[in-house]
Amino acid sequence: MDLVKRVASLRYRCSQCNELHHGLPELSYHLPAVIASLDDDERQSRCTVGSDQCSLDGETFFIRCVLQLPIRDSGEIYGVGVWSTLSRENFKLYSDNWENPRRAGIGPFLGWFASFVETFEDTINLKCRVWPRDDLVRPVIELEPTDHPLALAQREGLELSRALEMAERIPGIKFLVK
Repeated sequence: MDLVKRVASLRYRCSQCNELHHGLPELSYHLPAVIASLDDDERQSRCTVGSDQCSLDGETFFIRCVLQLPIRDSGEIYGVGVWSTLSRENFKLYSDNWENPRRAGIGPFLGWFASFVETFEDTINLKCRVWPRDDLVRPVIELEPTDHPLALAQREGLELSRALEMAERIPGIKFLVK
């Protein structure tokens, strides 16, 4: 079976909706790693948390983005929901354009990768560019072209087995066919 058909043939049941889905489930981090590491009381006292934007101590600002990793030899993209820091000024500019469907022109922004992607060595604070996109979709992250394994995966692609390894770490996902 060729790779595209293999990806399309994957089926999994989601524990959140209990529905059967096809394809490869995308990994998503619901909070930046530093905020996720705080206990509930500390998070409540030090953070402002939204679904796509948050801040720590009113000094460190984060936005939710998509890291696109091509799957080699398939033409498919594995999207990972991650976080990046932004400067105070860029966070304000992004926030001011939150409902602007034509916000692609306000970036790119310099950021620092703020999610720990477990299947790669330390990913915190990798230098990146955040590219806002039009039509109110989450921005895309472009990692600085270094020899870090995650940056290499973004430039050169992932093997399907690596994308599956990432997807299998998603809580509540049970593959029915592999």
